[in-house]
Amino acid sequence: MLHTNEQLKYTVASKGSLNVLNYQQDQKRDSQLNQNNQYTTNPIINNRNQLKILDNDVEGQSTIENIFALQLTIEKLLLTIFLIIISFGIYALILRNSIKLRLKSLYIKCNKLSDCTHFLVQNIDQTYNIVKKQIYKNKNFGFENRHLKYEYDEQNYGFIPVYYSDVENHTLEQLYQKHKNGLENKKENILYKKEKYGLCKIHIPIPTLIEYFLQVLTEIFFLFQYVSMAIWIAQGFIVFAAVMILTSLISTLVNYILLRISLNKLRKFANIQIKIDVYRDGKLIVLDSQDLLPGDVFIYKNKMMIPCDSLLIQGDVLVNESTLTGESIPIPKLCIKQADNQQELFNFKNMKRHILFEGTKIIQKNEEIENLGVVLRTGYCSYKGQMFRSMLYPKAIEFEFYRKGIYFLLILIVLALIVYFIFFYKIIQNLTIKLSILLLFHSLTNMIPPAVPVMFSLCQTVALVRLGYSNIIAVNPSKTVVASEIQVFCFDKTGTLTKNNMDVIGFCDSNIEDLITEVPNQIKDEKQKILLDAFGTCHGVYLDDGEYLGDELDVKMVQFSGFNIRKGKECKLEAINGNSILKVIKFWEFESQYQRMGCLVQDQNGKNFAFVKGSPEMMQQICSKNTLDNYKFQEKLSMFANMGYRVIGFGYKELSQNINLKDVKREEIEIDLIFLGLLILENKLKEDSAENIQILKNAEINCKIISGDNLLTTVKCAKDSKILDPKDNIIILNSLKDAFYLNKPSEKVDIIQLFNSKQIDFKLGITGTALIDIQQMNNQQLLKNILDYTTVFARSKPEQKTEIIYMYQTLFNLKVGMIGDGANDCSAIKQADIGVSFCEADASFSAPFSYQGKSISCLISILAEGRCVISNMIECYRHYVTINVYKYAIFIILIYEYSNFSSFQLMYINYFIAIPLMSFVSLSKPLKTLSKIRPNCNLFTKENALCMGGQFIFGSACLYFCYLHYRQQDFYQDIKSLKNGVIYNDQNIAVNIIFLATNMYFLVSSMVYYVSMPFKQIMYKNRVYFIWMLIFFIFSILQYLFIDIFGFKIFKFDKELYTQKIFLAQQLAIVLIFIILSIFWEEGFIKQRFIFSKITKKQVQ
Repeated sequence: MLHTNEQLKYTVASKGSLNVLNYQQDQKRDSQLNQNNQYTTNPIINNRNQLKILDNDVEGQSTIENIFALQLTIEKLLLTIFLIIISFGIYALILRNSIKLRLKSLYIKCNKLSDCTHFLVQNIDQTYNIVKKQIYKNKNFGFENRHLKYEYDEQNYGFIPVYYSDVENHTLEQLYQKHKNGLENKKENILYKKEKYGLCKIHIPIPTLIEYFLQVLTEIFFLFQYVSMAIWIAQGFIVFAAVMILTSLISTLVNYILLRISLNKLRKFANIQIKIDVYRDGKLIVLDSQDLLPGDVFIYKNKMMIPCDSLLIQGDVLVNESTLTGESIPIPKLCIKQADNQQELFNFKNMKRHILFEGTKIIQKNEEIENLGVVLRTGYCSYKGQMFRSMLYPKAIEFEFYRKGIYFLLILIVLALIVYFIFFYKIIQNLTIKLSILLLFHSLTNMIPPAVPVMFSLCQTVALVRLGYSNIIAVNPSKTVVASEIQVFCFDKTGTLTKNNMDVIGFCDSNIEDLITEVPNQIKDEKQKILLDAFGTCHGVYLDDGEYLGDELDVKMVQFSGFNIRKGKECKLEAINGNSILKVIKFWEFESQYQRMGCLVQDQNGKNFAFVKGSPEMMQQICSKNTLDNYKFQEKLSMFANMGYRVIGFGYKELSQNINLKDVKREEIEIDLIFLGLLILENKLKEDSAENIQILKNAEINCKIISGDNLLTTVKCAKDSKILDPKDNIIILNSLKDAFYLNKPSEKVDIIQLFNSKQIDFKLGITGTALIDIQQMNNQQLLKNILDYTTVFARSKPEQKTEIIYMYQTLFNLKVGMIGDGANDCSAIKQADIGVSFCEADASFSAPFSYQGKSISCLISILAEGRCVISNMIECYRHYVTINVYKYAIFIILIYEYSNFSSFQLMYINYFIAIPLMSFVSLSKPLKTLSKIRPNCNLFTKENALCMGGQFIFGSACLYFCYLHYRQQDFYQDIKSLKNGVIYNDQNIAVNIIFLATNMYFLVSSMVYYVSMPFKQIMYKNRVYFIWMLIFFIFSILQYLFIDIFGFKIFKFDKELYTQKIFLAQQLAIVLIFIILSIFWEEGFIKQRFIFSKITKKQVQ
């Protein structure tokens, strides 16, 4: 089942999981929890019958926190069945919606696993599932939760997901020997593995219509409708009750259709069905991809979409991981035989260079040998499967508006009860005991607007559709609501604020003097030649169908070097420039945490070289001190960085000709290198970045950059993009001992002393290293001060990006957004309250919002849509609650006449006026600009109390004055009893005038609550809403003025009323006076006092 809510709170699991950071305090807490959960009773159950989940990396983010053993007892089951029968199924509906009651009614706590029949599972999102205990063919037992099977591990006394663990505790060499012939092709072995691991596919369950109706129509929201329907029927409003349930069924059907569309899209993304060549017992067979089993050995082919997580045991391939990371660059994967340490134990987390993940596509394979892989994880155990589990079961949202809305309704219910008992004496005099009791329940159900969740869902769904028209793919409707609250937005630099494409400005050789803008025709300096050789070989560029594939920086560098590359016969690739032929024998790809990459190269003369490139700061650390002038290095680096250039450092080491390059390890070469020089590139800002940043800043969105680039370069980008103002005093914080004002680099400052002196007139740019130093001081106030005044975070590793967002969320209780374009941003995007990625190919699954363009203007659309959505939701809520208050006032007034509306009149005010208007509000589009004002979601404010309270009073007073005016007429009909003594009268003048006034006020209440500026378009631009309101408003006035023409029989107007045209004109005058008062109260007082005054103040500021 696809859930639509997402929890905003960050929760750290008490076990390892992918993409979940364990910070120092959380690790300490988790360690204490794990110690507390060591149970003395055999097997693992303590006196709270709590079980343990073992550490694993299979669950992803949708983890289990706790498990409790339960036993279903026959006695409780029989009693429950009896209660369901005698309550005509009502008890079953209550059980369906209360897991606490279900636990008490059916289960007892169990202290022996052998006796338990079920488990209570507590998920990380604090939801609970009761799952049945399963006995497996291997005599072990477990359960299934959220598409993952779990089994009990007797050795470690805990539960663990069922996955292929045979690769663990094996060296790489042992893995190859174990799997080189594939699985044993015995029928019983294959059947056992199929039963244990399931099919090799991510099956997205789509409920049937009957299943969906049974699930949805038994939820608590519909229980209120059933109660309301029963009360209406008991009071004689059978037709209205029938229309009520029919409308609910239709809305449920529409939601089902939308759900099927959404799930079918997910199924399409998840579906991989191809034919696979598989080795079993050393023999080659052809299988459907869904029949692959963990341990199978299969052949990789060009353009193949990988159907599982697999380990490359022979050959080497290039893959595209854009479906997982959003980056369409080739990623080299090497077989485990090429790993430096063949005795290393297999570890899934640390073997990514050897693992091909499900959903990735092979660009190029080694044509000289057969490229073989071992199936590791399939279905929901795979990395892609973990992403789909997170999408199918997003964390529940905790949104203040929802919580306050419920509290507000509870207050109204209490007030309704007070009013009921104030008029109780009159009620009991005028009505039968049955109707008096029904009216009590009717009063309570009137205060609970059952269609509000549907209206909220509609507002969010319409917003997603609008975003889709703007090429923004949104996968979680509730995130549009969260977007309205964003206070901080963090930006990656390269590819987000700046263009992806780069231009090479030139290079500096090892002398670090003049900038050389072109490759000389004749190179006399040997080091300069070696530097150009490094340009041509130390990169991740590959040739595919005559086209260079790789990171833009690498491609530009190769083109600048003058080298041409081609696939090598006995090596990774060959770089050719005239008579120079360089063979890349071994390659270590760039890794963010190391800030460098390297390769081993052999030239045409048999000389061996090791080339390393990386960030200038990193190259300065690993190059021999006597090979570079530190003063010149820092001077040039600062100069280029202040100009906004991207700077890459190079170093090399010449190796002996007698060694086997394939045996050389990375750590052997990345030390005591000879410095070669610097490559200078320009990464230009996107044309509209500064403009869009200014819009965000004008809306008081705090903008920050979190980048892996050089600090000075990133500060220059922040200035160019207007994240930093020209007048800002900027302190560069490389470390606590290395801090200075940007405009006075020679003068060091003491950042701690500055904060202590309260002389805070600056903004900070900080490196990842400095941030670590500050965190290790355990001075939370200093950390908060640093974070509060930092605008630029540079040289940040992927995990640091995530941690920075986490700290803003927790230390400052802020809603934080993140936008990025690369694999190193994925974790931060997931951590943020809303995450945005660019997806020029397939949608990136890491972000709730993916933009199919290149501009950050998408943020304006997302935030504006969020503010529009919450504004629409607030208006729907206010309107719905207000008309329910009016209904309550109507029933109290009409008690004096032993009367009530007819079924058609009830249908008319609900399904011709109220529901359509609330639905059409969702069509209101956002303004294209962002205001400093945010929608006020707090219903317990002076603004909301005066706003809704005023409308309650004016509307109810209007109805009452219309009724009093009628009582003063000589044609007043004094009704003394119920119709036939048992049901309400529904055709008299009292009912008619209240009905006519209600029509007008139902329309007006929607109109006065409509807030356009500063969140959404003016009312008349929502054409459907405006035309609908106009038609019914005019029709309502015409019914007053020309009742003989527009007073259709179906409305059941009293015959006397057709003759009282002057009276009706007076009634219209009363209604219009109160409508004018209502509009003046809202437009002239509330909006002027609480909205427009704020806008004016903000504009002045």
